[in-house]
Amino acid sequence: PYFLALIYLITGSSYLGARIAQMALGLLGALLAFLFGRRWFGSRMGLIFAGLMSVYWGFIYFEGELVEPALVSILALLLIWVLSLWTEKATIGRSIIAGLLLGLSALVRPNVLLFGPAILLWAWWVIEDRRQFVIASLGLILAAGLTISPATIRNYVVAHDFVPISSNMGINLWMGNNETATGLCRPDIADLGRFGTCFEYPSIVANMEQRVGRPLKYSEASDYLAQLATEYIKSHPAETLGVMFRKAEYFWSPREVGHNEEDELERLNSRVLSKVPGRFAFVLGFGLIGAVMLFADSWRKKDAALQKRYAVLVLILLFGAGYFVSFLPFFSAGQYL
Repeated sequence: PYFLALIYLITGSSYLGARIAQMALGLLGALLAFLFGRRWFGSRMGLIFAGLMSVYWGFIYFEGELVEPALVSILALLLIWVLSLWTEKATIGRSIIAGLLLGLSALVRPNVLLFGPAILLWAWWVIEDRRQFVIASLGLILAAGLTISPATIRNYVVAHDFVPISSNMGINLWMGNNETATGLCRPDIADLGRFGTCFEYPSIVANMEQRVGRPLKYSEASDYLAQLATEYIKSHPAETLGVMFRKAEYFWSPREVGHNEEDELERLNSRVLSKVPGRFAFVLGFGLIGAVMLFADSWRKKDAALQKRYAVLVLILLFGAGYFVSFLPFFSAGQYL
């Protein structure tokens, strides 16, 4: 919302202006992919990375939609790039920039914060100087917290409620853990109404207020739904585990899982996107083969440059794993990362 507000301020609330800005981010992302790939894996890998970023249909599609993928993807790439420099030296400047990027990414998608503990574990492994590790970690945490704080302050001033970023964790947890949960995003919430878009959330809260018999702050509504989900998980462990496996299957499946839009149907009915190469299964398989080859090369050779590549690859895989795990308690959604 803050990004769109800035673009609208500049362009006079132009939807076309917002889409052009997101397409510019996509072009910038392809350039950054080349530079990052060349920096750590060689010029050939940089060109392949940039090529895949340029033609992957999911990136092209979401650049035309007023949702977050175009923004969060480039923030994630920048974050991993800055963190990768920690393999050489974890300066306070790099730590602050990484924290800023982590905070901005969290404002776009709060589940990115799950990557935070993974960063610290990875940093403990790659930074041999423990004093340097402590300084880098504190710089990261403080910069991320300060970046998020304006949203927290805004939420308190406007809603008189302590909500660090957003209050939708409870409803997402309940949507992913109830008797009718399938592992996908379902717009109909049992006994509470429809939740197809964020604009229908106030009616969901109003229905909860009728159920509990008093007004609810949005944080209280989130806690209430989280409690319902937790109770369901405790009383239905087998069903919860079964749905969780289904979420994992959906997440890694070749087809894009619908969420805000029916992305796969739109791809199939687009003259351009239906012919663009680079489906998710191809990109995933290509990446895994490259990762295995690099791991094998690093294992055979004790070259310092290869060891740094190895550490950067581990960082990338940690990000992907953290992003995947962050969906398991809720429901499967877009694969655009």
